[in-house]
This record gives sequence, C-alpha cells and structure tokens, in this order.
Amino acid sequence: MTISRTFSGTAMRRPLVRSGDFLPPIPPSWDADKVYSHYQGHKKGVQAGAALMLISSGLCLPYGAVISKQLRSINGIDPILCDLSLAACAVASVTIMMSASFLGLITFRDYGPELTLLLSDLFWITIVMQWPPLWIQSWSISWAILSDRSPTPAFPRSLAFLNFIAPLALSSATAIHLYHHGPYAWNGALSFWFGFGLFFAQVAVEFDEQTN
Repeated sequence: MTISRTFSGTAMRRPLVRSGDFLPPIPPSWDADKVYSHYQGHKKGVQAGAALMLISSGLCLPYGAVISKQLRSINGIDPILCDLSLAACAVASVTIMMSASFLGLITFRDYGPELTLLLSDLFWITIVMQWPPLWIQSWSISWAILSDRSPTPAFPRSLAFLNFIAPLALSSATAIHLYHHGPYAWNGALSFWFGFGLFFAQVAVEFDEQTN
C-alpha cells in the first residue's frame, strides 16, 4: 500500500546508511572533532548517500500519486483522504530533499569541526524527526480502508490497523532535540530503533500485500 515509502524509505535509506557508515547512527553526544573525523573518513560514502537521498525524495511523488489513485477506488471514500495522503507524501519528499542537502553540504567544503557538527546535527534531526507526514499519510490510509463498507473491500482491514499503530512508534522522535543520550536521542532505542524498526516492518507487510 505505502509503495512510496517502500521506495523512498527501504530502497534509498538503506544504501544511504550503508554507504556513509551511518548504521547505527552516530551518537549526538560526539564532540565536534570526532564528528568531523567521521565524515572526513567516509567522504565518498556521504556524497553517494546524499545523491541517493535526493533521488528518493523525487520517487516519493509519483508513488504517492499511485497510492492516492488506489484509495480513490474505494466505494464512497471521502476525497479529502486521498488528498491528505498525497499532500503528506509531498511534505515527506521535501523533508528528505532538505536532509539530502544538509548531508551533501557536510562534505562539500572543509568547514572545520564546528560547522561540520552543525550540519550533521541539522541532517540527523531533520531526517529522524520527520515522522508527522508519515503519520498523516498512514492515518489517512487507515481511515480510508475502514470507511470501505463494500462486501469485497479493496484492501484488507489488517492494513488499516497496521497503518494506525505503526506511526505511533515514530512519534518518540518528537523529543530528539532534547536528548544527547538515552532512548529518546536520535540514535536511541525508542526514537530510532523501535520507531524505524516498526516502520520497516509495516512497509514489508504492506509490500507483501501488494505482491500477493
């Protein structure tokens, strides 16, 4: 169902984190010198990751349009749900594009430790904190599926519950700007591992539903 997130998330973020050695994410507790050394040591990977993220931001849009079109096949659906899904996908696209820009800037010039730290913080906070568009898109899809009262629904109701629950896990990223350590930091157990783990599980289940 959320094919846009399958491509912009799974297909693009995995190469990003691998190419830049960003999995696990670098800790927000690192000082400027350590962050600077990390990016200088993975310069080519960071540059490749920025390009992949930029491409993924564009892929969000056509696949978001496909999702919106699929939702319109539901009998009696409120058109605003389709519009919300597409609009949320567009916002996610812009957010990913901004993150790619911050990542690309990190190795564009030798800014020194302090400015590199600032750009790194901008990148991580922007990419991890971007859960609201995914929340709106998922809940729009969930609402649309549950509103289908036909004898043969266009989508299984299990997808509606999955789209309702999964974004709640991502909401723990709301507080990443407050913590350098612990479960709510951008590399924390709740804000990153649990939230994005459930997110990718959601994408995998929905992709499986699409291919069956």
